[in-house]
Amino acid sequence: MADTITGWRRFAAMEPLAFALLFAFSVSDNVMSDLFVYQTCKSTAALNISDCDILHTNSSSDRAKDIEKLVQPHTTIVLIFKSCIDTIFPTIMSLFLGPWSDKNGRKPLLVIPFTGFLLGYFSLAILSNFNANPYWLLLSSIPSSLLGGFPAILLTFFCYITDITDNQNRAWHLACIQTMILIGMLLGLFVGPAVFSHFGYAAVFCISGITCLIAVLHSLFFVKETVQSDSPQTLRSVFDKTLVKELFCAVTKKREGFDRCLVWSCILAIALHVVILEGNGAVGFYFVSSKLGWNVSQYSAYSAAQMVMSIGGMLLIIRVVGSLLKLPETVIIILSCLSTSVSGLAKAFVYKPWHMYFSASIGMFSSSATPVIRSIVSKSVPPQDLGKTFSLITTMEMTIPFATTPLYIYVYTHTLKYYPCPVWFLSAALPVFIIILAVIIDRRWRRLKESQYTPFEADIN
Repeated sequence: MADTITGWRRFAAMEPLAFALLFAFSVSDNVMSDLFVYQTCKSTAALNISDCDILHTNSSSDRAKDIEKLVQPHTTIVLIFKSCIDTIFPTIMSLFLGPWSDKNGRKPLLVIPFTGFLLGYFSLAILSNFNANPYWLLLSSIPSSLLGGFPAILLTFFCYITDITDNQNRAWHLACIQTMILIGMLLGLFVGPAVFSHFGYAAVFCISGITCLIAVLHSLFFVKETVQSDSPQTLRSVFDKTLVKELFCAVTKKREGFDRCLVWSCILAIALHVVILEGNGAVGFYFVSSKLGWNVSQYSAYSAAQMVMSIGGMLLIIRVVGSLLKLPETVIIILSCLSTSVSGLAKAFVYKPWHMYFSASIGMFSSSATPVIRSIVSKSVPPQDLGKTFSLITTMEMTIPFATTPLYIYVYTHTLKYYPCPVWFLSAALPVFIIILAVIIDRRWRRLKESQYTPFEADIN
């Protein structure tokens, strides 16, 4: 399949879509959080519209902070329902869609999910113009959830890159995908608040919707199908339970050269890292708006600075520890976890704006663990089982927020008045368990390198 697309066209297929996906999300993410708070405020009987407007006109005032403390517990309940809608069905579908696309093609898993996001963002643009109950905003999450959401698109990115590249240039193309994702996120963080401050909610969501529309058109007319299939693409073919059975057998069946403890330790380590990442994201905006009186623009500026520091820290530690010092990859995992833990402790004691930036600088190595763990997984299983293994990991990553968001929100809302803030102690403690897993992974990996792998053969009847 690598010969079907050549030259510069290889860089014009998935890279623009990766940028579009994260740009659309990043532009509207913080603004959407603000919309939920604002609409909840307006639907609270004890407050009137003029009180809620203070959240935008004078967000650092004592009155605004009091309103935040009153409104946020109600807002978090709505967000828990949103988390359920965004994760449950796409997670189930991700178990089927990866194997299904191997037989039926990649383009449907780009066009259909992007269409879902398009409908969702335009729905938000319409709903934001009404003083409706915040639960009505949840309707905007339904289209993207039913049509595959983030898991379907991310799986397709990696499958498509595998189709059009060989072992020599695949890493470079994956790096380009990651670069475009980060550029999209950074640009969105700046564009979203700027548009919101001048034109309001609807304009922000329209930009996200138009971006997804462009992505749909790009997928239809500029992305070449890499999997040719004569079989009919029916709904029943998507939900073939045989594909899921093969997936789980591949990662659980005992055979020579396959260390289940190693692979599952890696999966659990990634899961814990996702817990921290998603948990921090779930309460981050509400924490700084309540404690520091930050608005969307201020939080977006902080998020952008944190992202830049994370990119620099990740490249630095992987280059120094991995390439120059030639130390084991598990050392990078341990250093990353220590960075995450100390950063969490620093956030717990925040009471001035610069403290947040200081905690971000301490946590600049936090993002290094996950790519290194994925690298270890890729070396622990052969190519014929990689797709199944990473499909399971993707499903797990989509499942984690469903449990993580309610947990972090529950701890945060029940400890709002405490100092230091207890929710950040949770983020500081979890990396300790990843360090323990890193030690296990290192020991198991040293044994596995001398083994001869026996490929998985499907026998699920």
